[in-house]
Amino acid sequence: MSDYHSIIARAVSKLSTNTVEVRQELYDHARATLARQLEQDPARIKPERRALEKAIRQVELRTALNMKQFNRTPASTALLIASRWWGCVEGPVKCQGGP
Repeated sequence: MSDYHSIIARAVSKLSTNTVEVRQELYDHARATLARQLEQDPARIKPERRALEKAIRQVELRTALNMKQFNRTPASTALLIASRWWGCVEGPVKCQGGP
């Protein structure tokens, strides 16, 4: 399994414009790329997608906390953004502990 966290975190850190919309485009591109790469290996799709989504949630949480720290956006907005990614691949769920 790939180290998606490092890949996603590095890509986000290199964005010239780091907004929610731009990051969403990046994440959508990563999802599409993963789906294309694993078309021929359906057994790996679900675990790899979960690993990718976990990495995205972790990067979004870190980004939200950094935004709060640097006062780029209100804390409630930053946490709302991060909470969107706090859940399973099938959709958002209530936060129950950590990522």
